[in-house]
Amino acid sequence: DLDLSLRRQRQMCIRDSTYTKVKKMQKGLGITVQDLSWSIKQKNQQILYPLSFKLKPRKILGVVGPNGAGKSTLLRLLYRFYRPTTGKIKINGIDIWQLTSRQVACSIATVLQENSSDFSLTVREIVTLGRTPYSKWLTNSNSESDKKIVQSSIDRLSLTKFENRHLNTLSGGERQRVMVARALAQEPDILILDEPTNHLDIRQQLEILNLLKDLSITVITSLHDLNMARSNCDEILLLKDGCSLGFGKPNLILSESNISEAFRVKACHELLTPSNSKQITFHLH
Repeated sequence: DLDLSLRRQRQMCIRDSTYTKVKKMQKGLGITVQDLSWSIKQKNQQILYPLSFKLKPRKILGVVGPNGAGKSTLLRLLYRFYRPTTGKIKINGIDIWQLTSRQVACSIATVLQENSSDFSLTVREIVTLGRTPYSKWLTNSNSESDKKIVQSSIDRLSLTKFENRHLNTLSGGERQRVMVARALAQEPDILILDEPTNHLDIRQQLEILNLLKDLSITVITSLHDLNMARSNCDEILLLKDGCSLGFGKPNLILSESNISEAFRVKACHELLTPSNSKQITFHLH
């Protein structure tokens, strides 16, 4: 009956609130992936073959590989859009499929490649949506604390002059920054980004990557630019045809032989002068 339904919803809110308080005391969560795979059962088609890795809290993982390697599929599994065919994903030692949707939303935020641009919402309203997981039962996100967090996210992404504009009036790069701001307003412990530097000019790419390095949270991002991945990530996961070719430090995983195998090119590490910095270059066989 109605009374029973209301009691159950209240109990869920209490449980979610307790989880959120414990989570916020930890200041960052690691993530453990165990024998994770995904397939399209109707077509009997394997998309991602079993892989495992463990990412420590507050580290940046770059997921790299050619188109069709399984990068976006892996990310969808990590933010619980797909249910694994096999294996588990654990944060704080807990399988994410044992958590409520609210608990997952309080722990994991996502920035995707495809974002609708026909919203009739302003930039501020969209960033405010990041506070939704913390809304108390039958209330909205209008507390002074929420407003401060939203404003901080807007300022951090240099969106102040756009905050009253509608999303569909912005450029692709500006919309991308809005979505990153919304994710930051969510105050996640794990931030998952699918090609966050797409549509951004060179300066904006560097600003986003520097921002990710300054965050005291765990970051998992797919990237096409291997030099950016090598320079900005603590760990690299290299994929090809749905299989892992290695997980570890960038200098180890992004070797000439691994890159050549994954992308079917001849890869070379070259030393630039006068900066004396390493650069990965590519040539057709």
